[in-house]
Amino acid sequence: LSRAAFLLIIYVKTVSEKN
Repeated sequence: LSRAAFLLIIYVKTVSEKN
C-alpha cells in the first residue's frame, strides 16, 4: 500500500467520522 493510498484512507475515514 502506497503512502498516497494510506493518506487517502485516513482522509476518508476522518470525513466519514465527521458525518
